Amino acid sequence: MPKVYKQLCMSAARSLICEAERTLSLAMILSPLSSQELYALSTLTFGQQQYLVERASQFMDVQIDIQKFRACLEELHDHQRRRALEDRYLELGAPLELMRRLFGLNAGEFSYRRRLLDQGGIGNGRPQSCSENDEQQAWRHWQQHSHLDEHQRFLKAAESSGLTLRQLWTSIKAYIDQDPIPCNRMPSITVTRPKASM
Repeated sequence: MPKVYKQLCMSAARSLICEAERTLSLAMILSPLSSQELYALSTLTFGQQQYLVERASQFMDVQIDIQKFRACLEELHDHQRRRALEDRYLELGAPLELMRRLFGLNAGEFSYRRRLLDQGGIGNGRPQSCSENDEQQAWRHWQQHSHLDEHQRFLKAAESSGLTLRQLWTSIKAYIDQDPIPCNRMPSITVTRPKASM
């Protein structure tokens, strides 16, 4: 019998005994044992407990549901990818309003995550106005990535334009808020360039 399997069985048995000692009702939920058997477990001496634990592989069965295990791994990877995306947004200067819209972060989480990334300066105050040139650049790059979903679209538009996500959000927020169409399906917007002087 593999050593790791024996150790898992011993851990499971030790946990069952500990639960039986702490609360009988909880142990009954976790075990098919009768109340009398669980009571007997709760009154064992330390030496008696060790005797059972060392022989746990004879009466305990440890199994892995491979499908559920893989599903949990995928959930973990999704969480890691989401966390990395959130961190990238914060590094690019995303304001609280945008982080709340895309990821559901509240003010406390936003401030805490910024501190973890050592992001000082402006974070959740009133967005500063952008220059006309910044706004034109923001719209141009926003349109170029119209095929992406909203999360990736903001990121790619900021990276390709060289603007911070705060500047990008300030430039396009008003249109997005007024338009019921999801912003990854927004219609094309023509940016009017100033006429060259004669």
